[in-house]
Amino acid sequence: MGLGALLLAVGAALVSAYPSVVATTCPRCYGLVPVRDGLYAERGLSNADRQPLVEVYDDANQRVDAFYRGRRSRPTVLACVTAGCYDRIGGGGERGVAVLNRGEHFPALVDG
Repeated sequence: MGLGALLLAVGAALVSAYPSVVATTCPRCYGLVPVRDGLYAERGLSNADRQPLVEVYDDANQRVDAFYRGRRSRPTVLACVTAGCYDRIGGGGERGVAVLNRGEHFPALVDG
């Protein structure tokens, strides 16, 4: 019982302290849905809203592949277009951030 409680407490602390790391591990747990392999976005986006995300994602992947002549990893990309979604996954005021090698977060594309 003590070990189970300890593991639960550590898990809760991780979710609380690093929601973005947990969100890249389980995007669906944060209400994100798959758009494409490795790309998740908030639920309820129209196809018109998803299209720019897919274009940016594809372009970024092509640029990285061309620059490095291939890849060693495929990060999970979480895309939020609303502040509520971004706050929920642990976002702040930054334009983008990589969390270890687990993911990248982009705030609303309509900002810039």
